[in-house]
Amino acid sequence: MKISIITHGAHGGLGGIDKYSAYVIDVLAKNKLVKSIDIFSKKIIKFNNKKTNKFCSGNNIGFLLLIFTNIINILKSNVIIISHINHVPLLLIPILLNKKIVLFSYGLEIRFVTKNFFYKLLIKRINFFICMRSHTLKILKKKYNLKLKNFYLLPNCI
Repeated sequence: MKISIITHGAHGGLGGIDKYSAYVIDVLAKNKLVKSIDIFSKKIIKFNNKKTNKFCSGNNIGFLLLIFTNIINILKSNVIIISHINHVPLLLIPILLNKKIVLFSYGLEIRFVTKNFFYKLLIKRINFFICMRSHTLKILKKKYNLKLKNFYLLPNCI
């Protein structure tokens, strides 16, 4: 199985989302079914594993270009993981092609921010959601009117 991960950062990052992403990458890298993991990140990732390929950018424009120049590579993935709701528009093409996409939701970005119409349309086309808290999961379902989707809880690893 080939996996692509679109994230702000992971190994070496200081924020909670970066650490959460790092733990997920660690587990996936140990899984025998996973053959390769392409990590697309805004920050430099300090992780070396023979299964991982790292693509890093230092800013938003560079990150956007990084995703677009690697869209064919991303489309070849069996699973695409988005580590934050703000990255959803970057995957317009895979979403429209009904690729298997997993969106991680942590809390604040779901509870206190309402995304525009474009985000809502794209989020409705995603079928897999992983939330850290059941409260976030309830709000996500209600706010984006998500039904008949696959929802999972994966509490904070710390």
